Amino acid sequence: KGLITVLGIGSLAIALAAQDTIANMIGGFVIMIDRPFRAGDWLRLPDGTTCKVHQIGVRSTKFLTFENTLIIVPNAELMKSTVHNITYPYPEIRVRIDVGVSYDSDMDLVKRVMLDEARKNPMILDEPEPVFRFLEFGDSSLNVSMFCRVPEVLDQYQAGSDLREQILNRFRKEGIEIPFPQRVVTIVKDKAPDRET
Repeated sequence: KGLITVLGIGSLAIALAAQDTIANMIGGFVIMIDRPFRAGDWLRLPDGTTCKVHQIGVRSTKFLTFENTLIIVPNAELMKSTVHNITYPYPEIRVRIDVGVSYDSDMDLVKRVMLDEARKNPMILDEPEPVFRFLEFGDSSLNVSMFCRVPEVLDQYQAGSDLREQILNRFRKEGIEIPFPQRVVTIVKDKAPDRET
């Protein structure tokens, strides 16, 4: 009787382990057939990590991060998650440049300067054209943004850095101020107490 109990518990443990393996294998086959992503695609995982698909296996999928570390995710887990494919079907990706300018700034000039610098940058695509947006009236600045596209994911960081440097230099040349945060502090003196007569 004891042997039967042990065999039953062992069979249950094997069945549970096999269940995970089978689920991962099914997930792997679905990924290979449905092809929501392929080796070489850049994805954004549910935790926000941006990584490149390194290898799609039967039980798990391997991803390579910008830090050159390997992430291994079971296929069954991937099938239950929402992942963003950044490079498929189109490899182009958006670059966003945010900046705040002084309330004294000429907004037409700010717009013209930023779009002009984007067109000068060889990494920025002509189509779709760069777009300028006036975002909000900030506490210390008029906050604006520019959106443009680059051919590939890895281009966005260099292009963004170059554009910010270009815009800063051009703002200085054109006399457009990027203000420091400012606060107006009013000090109110306490009224002297009335003297007793």
